[in-house]
Amino acid sequence: YHLAFAEGKTGHSREKTRCFRKAIELQPRFAAAHYDLGIGLALSGDRDGAMNEVKALKLIDEGLSRRLEGFLGNMHTDELPAKKPPLRKAAV
Repeated sequence: YHLAFAEGKTGHSREKTRCFRKAIELQPRFAAAHYDLGIGLALSGDRDGAMNEVKALKLIDEGLSRRLEGFLGNMHTDELPAKKPPLRKAAV
C-alpha cells in the first residue's frame, strides 16, 4: 500500500495501480486501498474501474464509498483527441 504512493510520486502510475491491487488482494477489506485505487483509476481515465471500487467500498465503508462517488460525480472529463505527431521541418 505504501509502495503505491512511492510509485505514484515517481510517475509510475501502472506500478502504483498494481501495488494498490496487491494490497487489496492481501486484505480484501482494506477500505483505504480501494479508495485510493478508485481515485487513481479515475485520474488515469478508467471511470468504470473507479466505479467498481465505489461498489466494493459500499460493502466495506459506506463513508469512503460516498466520498469516492462524490469525487467521481464532481470530476469532469472530456475525451482527449489523439495526439498528432509533431510536424517535421522540411530539409532545405
